[in-house]
Amino acid sequence: MEYIKNFIIALVTTIIFITAVEIIAPDKPIKKYIKFVLNLILVSVLLNPIVYLFTKGEGEIVGSIQKYEQILSQGSTSSDTKAIKDNREEAFKENLNKNCAMLLQEKFDGKKFECNVICTVDLENMTYNIEKVNVGVKDNKIKLIEKIEIDTSKSTEVMSSNEEVEGSDEIIEYLIEELNVSREKIDVYKVERSE
Repeated sequence: MEYIKNFIIALVTTIIFITAVEIIAPDKPIKKYIKFVLNLILVSVLLNPIVYLFTKGEGEIVGSIQKYEQILSQGSTSSDTKAIKDNREEAFKENLNKNCAMLLQEKFDGKKFECNVICTVDLENMTYNIEKVNVGVKDNKIKLIEKIEIDTSKSTEVMSSNEEVEGSDEIIEYLIEELNVSREKIDVYKVERSE
């Protein structure tokens, strides 16, 4: 990395030097010879990394690779391995949720889905066990607002939105087929639009 940094510094310095000399050089026949010499200098600066790679660079590249292999083999602790494993499991679960929502949106046009698949993952054996599938359904249709009456004399009650989701049986059957899970593990609920 240090060698690349030094090469870039040398290249930029050479280009600035060449530009300065070309500006200062007189407009006489000697200018083409000055330009020729400056171009030779630029070519030598550009060829320097290639020559270095063929002479000393191969040994340094192999040495660097061996050094990193040693660091990886000695430096991996059980906590690092556990963190990597946890990250891979979380990424798998996140992708499973996204794929489930995408499959449902492709199958049931006009609805949006939010999926939360609760599962255990065994990445060593490449298996997973789905414990619960929670599917939130948003309807893209515009819903009319019901008449609201405000009466301050009565106590206010919180209305729950545990309405039956339209087409929930088809959604459940599709998930049973696609995810190979039982009906008891699937919960479909309605999500109110927040737009």
